[in-house]
Amino acid sequence: LSSRFNLNAYLFLSKYDDNNVDEVKKIINNYPDINFKVINEVFPFNTNELLAKKYFKQMKFDDILFFDTFSLYKLFIAVKDKLPVTERYITVCVNDAEVLDVIKVKYGSNLADILKNSAQVEYVGKYVYLNNFMRKVRCKNVESLIISDNIKTIFINDEDAPSPAKCIKCGKCVDVCPLGINPLAKKLDPNCIRCGLCNFVCPANINLLDKE
Repeated sequence: LSSRFNLNAYLFLSKYDDNNVDEVKKIINNYPDINFKVINEVFPFNTNELLAKKYFKQMKFDDILFFDTFSLYKLFIAVKDKLPVTERYITVCVNDAEVLDVIKVKYGSNLADILKNSAQVEYVGKYVYLNNFMRKVRCKNVESLIISDNIKTIFINDEDAPSPAKCIKCGKCVDVCPLGINPLAKKLDPNCIRCGLCNFVCPANINLLDKE
């Protein structure tokens, strides 16, 4: 793709992911046009602007294209086969990976039908979360959801997260925020990227993202 479209290609691999860094290096060494970098940081969900500021200071943000592995593969197949992409994979996780399944689904299909017929899991009366469990934001409208690029992972649990307690003013949510926002403010900051780190570290189990 980089050769065909005359683009500079960069591959970032986090040491904290379940990746075998040495094996990836062996493969990438066969492609000298790809700039490969192993990073130690864990970047939260939807943080392209943070990555750009840290690693591409010399470039304009609008000149950078960010792809995760799945999106990049979709683009490659579409270019190679000259066919539109009509399907994608989603992961269904039940009760902390007691049941874990990866399913190929068609764009535009109904999520409730997929859970019932393809995944064969029961979601009625359960607690359903989308994409990022640590954000602790529940999905209460499964029947109306349609498969798109915004749906990647479904978490289904028998029990909800522990009930919230009173804020103890520990400041952990402020310390962990990658943008330096105070999640305790009365109104959600418009710069919030909804990564969910504040929810994840809160010892009082307060859903700070639920303000919006």
